[in-house]
Amino acid sequence: MQFSIVVTGKPGGCKSTTIAKFLYEFTKMGLPSGHMPEYVSDRILLEQKVLVDVHWHEPKHYRFRSEDGALLGDHSVLFDGNKPPGQRQFEVTDGLFLNEVHNAMVERMLFHQNPNGEIFEYATGPDKVMGLSTLDQSGDALVARFARLLQERTKINKVLLFEVDAGLEERTRRNGNRPDGMKEHTFRTFFGDGGELKYSGSAKLTPLGIDYIYIDNDHDNINRFLVDIELYTDTLIRPLAEGFAGRGENGWPASTRDRSRR
Repeated sequence: MQFSIVVTGKPGGCKSTTIAKFLYEFTKMGLPSGHMPEYVSDRILLEQKVLVDVHWHEPKHYRFRSEDGALLGDHSVLFDGNKPPGQRQFEVTDGLFLNEVHNAMVERMLFHQNPNGEIFEYATGPDKVMGLSTLDQSGDALVARFARLLQERTKINKVLLFEVDAGLEERTRRNGNRPDGMKEHTFRTFFGDGGELKYSGSAKLTPLGIDYIYIDNDHDNINRFLVDIELYTDTLIRPLAEGFAGRGENGWPASTRDRSRR
């Protein structure tokens, strides 16, 4: 059994900040090169699909949208492909790509064999009908993905799932301050309020063997948020890290355990 740390919630909730704090905890353990948990982002995986869809590396196949010059694919629109990976601006035009990415990520959360563990950034939002398809991105859709896979296999990794939540207006403000923020129309269209697990999360996920933690970040007090994250780092992330650090040749070198203390 390996471990997966999942940070989910709508864009602008501060998932990336949460993950950065968690990863910093692992760096303090003094892990040797090659022993850090692997970071897996749905945005990066989705971006890769969009670049293929619009033929980003094949200019002779470009199709431009007349009103704004954006690159068109069969399932997506790329507004700006010149930014660094993970910061490109795009929209999907149906649910195909994100559903594929999320299906693969959930399977990986449960069954990956990475001895160093993996940390996942997984965006949620309200489910959205898009033409003939549905973008299944809600918390309930995430639970359904877990449940479907667990009908077939029962031996799973240790999964710790955090939902970092905030309201639309606060999230829109944060998105506007980011250098890699989405266009506001895209943000509000795809990631309005709704689709969170919130108070039902534990009831739905605990029976599946998945630990659920809800973090309310619907405020502009960054210090309060960081205090909340530090609490979970102390009580959940550090004990998890130390538990896996003692596995010797089956995982991290046992010597790292002594260096994990502050």
